[in-house]
Amino acid sequence: MLIEHSLAEAKRLGFNAIILGSFTYHYHPYGFVGTKKYNISMPDGKFYTGVMALPLFEGALDGISGSVHFSEAMYPDESFLDDFDQTFPPKEKQILPHQADFEKAVSEIDNHDYD
Repeated sequence: MLIEHSLAEAKRLGFNAIILGSFTYHYHPYGFVGTKKYNISMPDGKFYTGVMALPLFEGALDGISGSVHFSEAMYPDESFLDDFDQTFPPKEKQILPHQADFEKAVSEIDNHDYD
């Protein structure tokens, strides 16, 4: 429901498309495909399966190319993370299996043929 609401809200606000990084199995059912289809790479010039796009209207990404630059918020200054963590109740830090799965999803090269 959250994804459906977000898509409707993005359309209502007049956005042309959405680009995100996530698990393909969450977003392919909503029409998201690899940004490779639209020649939109990451800054390293590569296309990854976990970086996907969804045009919000017909032709919204036609003739578009370039690279995706995610918000700086996605890349926090790790020197501040310990102080930030101290603002929460103590809890054992863990790296969960889905975190490793996410790292794999967004680092896997997209070899899909979109033609």
